[in-house]
Amino acid sequence: MYILTAKHNRSSIVRRACGGGWRVCIKAEITKRREAEIAKLEKELDETQAQNDTQLAAYRKKHQDSVNQFTEQIDKMHAVKQRSE
Repeated sequence: MYILTAKHNRSSIVRRACGGGWRVCIKAEITKRREAEIAKLEKELDETQAQNDTQLAAYRKKHQDSVNQFTEQIDKMHAVKQRSE
């Protein structure tokens, strides 16, 4: 019974709002769709940002590993050079 009353109240509110002009209903629907689209785009942006952050972290690690490897090779070359002198 309560659900039917709530539905009736909601539909009467919509009828009253639309009775004031269909523009109000159309604008409300457009706003609702825009908000849904914005929410969807924000979610996609967050997911893309998370992927980019993960990829950037992987690139930084790879770069640091390469730098460490080259530093190690240079140190070994210096040690060999000093022994030969």
